[in-house]
Amino acid sequence: VTERDGFPAAVLLRGVKPVEGHETIRRRRAGRPESELTDGPAKLCQAFAIDRSFDGLDLCHPQSALFIERDVAIPEHSVTIGPRVGLNQVSEPWKSMPWRFRVNPH
Repeated sequence: VTERDGFPAAVLLRGVKPVEGHETIRRRRAGRPESELTDGPAKLCQAFAIDRSFDGLDLCHPQSALFIERDVAIPEHSVTIGPRVGLNQVSEPWKSMPWRFRVNPH
């Protein structure tokens, strides 16, 4: 996904912590431990029934089939930033780019 320089055109979600819909997610990911329900891109898609029909969907628009709600502010000190995991064959500077953001557990 590309746009003009400096324009954030996409976010790659690699895992989430659901705040609602737990029963539906458990049904879609039957037999999996709680910690493994949405901890990867494919698992996340299965848990939320996301398929290619969602391509191009505006996740910021509340009328979309799927959207991300605004939540409480997360203090900067609660976020860990680092390079993506598993990019061993990628050259610098891309290997060390801060593309991984994680909210630390409280």
